[in-house]
Amino acid sequence: MSDIDEMKEDIPGIKSAFLLKGEEVLEKDSEFNIDIIKEISLLTSFIRDKEGELRELLIVGDHQFAVFLHDSYAVGVITEPDIDVRVLHWMARRILRDLSLPVGMSSEQVRRYFRSEYRSLQKEVLKLLYEIKELKDKNRVLEQKIEI
Repeated sequence: MSDIDEMKEDIPGIKSAFLLKGEEVLEKDSEFNIDIIKEISLLTSFIRDKEGELRELLIVGDHQFAVFLHDSYAVGVITEPDIDVRVLHWMARRILRDLSLPVGMSSEQVRRYFRSEYRSLQKEVLKLLYEIKELKDKNRVLEQKIEI
């Protein structure tokens, strides 16, 4: 099942959706025209160039149109006005985060990898702090000897 289909199945109220990487359309349902998606990609690129970081774009009318962005990926959806925006936001962020992972790694594998890296770095930092403390203590002793 594609990410778009999964999102539409899990969140009631999504009328249509698409997934982009840069200007390339990875997934879309029949509601979206390729030209419209490319225009949306150009709009988000223009806003990023002018204003800097852009993580989401929301246009509200009879229906809601939302685009969620992360790195070079974008998820766009047209929804009913009464959709649970928090769930939509969470699901779009999860899809985008998982797409940004290194190829072949699940999000859990990445979390475990970074946790172990963090622990080893933490141990190294503590070791260096201890060595610095020892050096300071030795310097104090040397200073005292010099003063005497």
